[in-house]
Amino acid sequence: MKLYVISKVTGYKTYVNVHANVRNDLRVRFSGDWFTIHDGYNYHVNEVYAEAETKVANTSAGAILGGIVGLLGGPLGLLIGAGIGAAVGNSSDNNEVQRTNTFNNSW
Repeated sequence: MKLYVISKVTGYKTYVNVHANVRNDLRVRFSGDWFTIHDGYNYHVNEVYAEAETKVANTSAGAILGGIVGLLGGPLGLLIGAGIGAAVGNSSDNNEVQRTNTFNNSW
């Protein structure tokens, strides 16, 4: 998950290189509700949003890797391995979306 603010200078997303699960983690990290980024403006922790870093490649890569491992078990192993790999990759994406929603819904 990537955290960002909308820059008061450019109006575009400016990513904040800080890890936080909820906005309160930012308050602890910055010792308060306000922080300054490289554009020189102060931002409130409620102006920080998260976006998920999901990738279609996670599910595809999981399926391919599972299929390669499953190849050792023959055609049935290939299908089972690809299915399990795709499920693991998709689960990773779902967890990322859930973490993003948790952050964005926090105060």
